[in-house]
Amino acid sequence: MTHYFSGSPPNLDIYYATIAGGAWASEAVGDTNMPATCNLHLGLALDGAGRAYIVYHAYDGSDYEVSIRYQEGARGTTPLGGWATLIVTDNAVQDEYPSIAVEGSGVIHVAYQSYDAAAFTYDLWHATYSGGAWNFDQVTDS
Repeated sequence: MTHYFSGSPPNLDIYYATIAGGAWASEAVGDTNMPATCNLHLGLALDGAGRAYIVYHAYDGSDYEVSIRYQEGARGTTPLGGWATLIVTDNAVQDEYPSIAVEGSGVIHVAYQSYDAAAFTYDLWHATYSGGAWNFDQVTDS
C-alpha cells in the first residue's frame, strides 16, 4: 500500500493505493486545498484491524492545519462508510510536517511542527487520540 498527492494546487487530492494480484488500485480519499507555494507532506499508518490512516497538513484559507483521513472499514474490504476526517489541529499557527503511528489498540500518535509566525518560533508537538479528545504535549520549545 502507499499514498500520494495528485493534481495541481490548490486542487491536490490525496490517494490511497493497494496492490492485490499484481495490480494496483487507487482511490481518492480527500483534498488538501493547498496553495502552489507550499511543501506537501503526508504519512501513512495502519491500526490493528488494518484500517489505513493518512495524516497531512491542509490549508484552510488562512493557515495550515493537520488532519487525518481514515478508513471506516477493515482492510481488504470496501470501507463501510468510506473515508472520514479527523482534525488534529485547527488554530491560528502553521502546523506542518506531520507523521503518524497507530497502536494496535487504535490509539493515534501524531507528531508535527508548529510555526508561530507572530513569535517567529518553531516547536515540535506530539498529539494522541484514543477516541475522546486530542491530548497535546509540547516536545520542544524554540
